[in-house]
Amino acid sequence: MQPFSFAKPDPGSLRVDISTSGLPANVFKNNKASTGLYMICMIGKELETLEKHELTKTSTRVRVSVNSLKPLVKETIIELDSGEECKVTLEYERLQNHCSNGLLLSHHSEHFPLRVSEQSLMVYPHVEKETEQAIQATEDNNYHQSRKYSPVRGPDHMKKAMSSKNFKQRVDRHDRVFGERLSTIHTYNPLLVQQRPLAIPTQRRRGGEENEKQAEYISPPYTKSRRHHPYESSHRRILFLHRNMRE
Repeated sequence: MQPFSFAKPDPGSLRVDISTSGLPANVFKNNKASTGLYMICMIGKELETLEKHELTKTSTRVRVSVNSLKPLVKETIIELDSGEECKVTLEYERLQNHCSNGLLLSHHSEHFPLRVSEQSLMVYPHVEKETEQAIQATEDNNYHQSRKYSPVRGPDHMKKAMSSKNFKQRVDRHDRVFGERLSTIHTYNPLLVQQRPLAIPTQRRRGGEENEKQAEYISPPYTKSRRHHPYESSHRRILFLHRNMRE
């Protein structure tokens, strides 16, 4: 165990008594007194300066001097010889005038900085609203000035400007470009309306059919029977007789 020497407290320090809770039960046994003393010394070193300590079978109590300008330490972690970590809670005795929010001894809880700002807003809520409105008005004014609006001019100037610039380059009062001009030519075919044929009188239709029949070509009648010429038949008979005689 490392040697420990009691140091004298600083003139600006404050002496307080602290009782600890959360230490292992074996620390309070007689055969573990050296371990308990070592842990108490570590607690005093963690706080500021250890002046006095009391180690009994049921409790541990130390007196330390702390810096009144620093926050109080309510919890600390001590590493045991086995390598395990032990969380120790420190309870300050007879400590009344201090800030429980920031754990400081310089002021009370009602004078905590964040609490004061909240109370001021509750008492003077209109001050915050007026401040926000002033900031918003300043931002809007800067925004409008950054847009750089051109001064209003007569109609002659507007006509010249519109005639000199192309349609694509023209802008409206909000500085937005017009873009492409819409075409006036129809890009679609109109729908065709189905028309019904006119009714033809029946008399004219019949007369037309008769004219078509007359205009058709009529071929002469074809007959298989053919009249033999008298000369042709007698001539064939004579030829037939001559052939028989030769044979």
